[in-house]
Amino acid sequence: MTGYLYWSDIGRKNKIERSTLAGEGRTVLLDENSFGLIGRPTALTIDHQDNILYWLDNSDSYIVSFDLNDERAYPRDLKQVVTSGDLFSFDIDPEFGFFVTDRQDNNLHIVPLDLRKATQTIFWQHEVPHGIIFHSDINQPKESALCEGAGCDQLCASDPAGYRCFCTYGYQLNNDEKTYEPGNRFIIIDYITVFFQLKKSEELPTLR
Repeated sequence: MTGYLYWSDIGRKNKIERSTLAGEGRTVLLDENSFGLIGRPTALTIDHQDNILYWLDNSDSYIVSFDLNDERAYPRDLKQVVTSGDLFSFDIDPEFGFFVTDRQDNNLHIVPLDLRKATQTIFWQHEVPHGIIFHSDINQPKESALCEGAGCDQLCASDPAGYRCFCTYGYQLNNDEKTYEPGNRFIIIDYITVFFQLKKSEELPTLR
């Protein structure tokens, strides 16, 4: 799982794809042909501890799981978040639960990992909630050891083979794949602001 990028493609044929961080080795991981109806996967998240891929099925508001340790296994419906709504994005805290944004009613739904417990809902009174990312050492693990001594001039990221050097906007790698020179190939990194803070001592997150 390390060094891969996962995304969903919604259209005439819904599917979930995967590639390396360099955009190579693009493959279809899940689609309607291999596993039947996978719904409308509007958002993905990964449990890095157990290598479980989750997606949010916007067609019936279900959270669905897929075991990346056994890619021959079938996806499994976990829980229906709401009976109606416009669920757009979600993320997971492996120690707490799922956080789901609902653009229809401006809500943030909190789904405990213990699926026997009820889903909790917070009304988001500011703007319509769109994307959400839960920041933690578990979800964004640091792998500095992979890049120590790699000799990358600018960026270094994990890769299925170990690590890989990248360049920022306006540069391209030389043949040694470590140094760079001005060019027209680039990678764009998007930064997203966290809009709430989770305190383990409380049942609900503190909105900021």
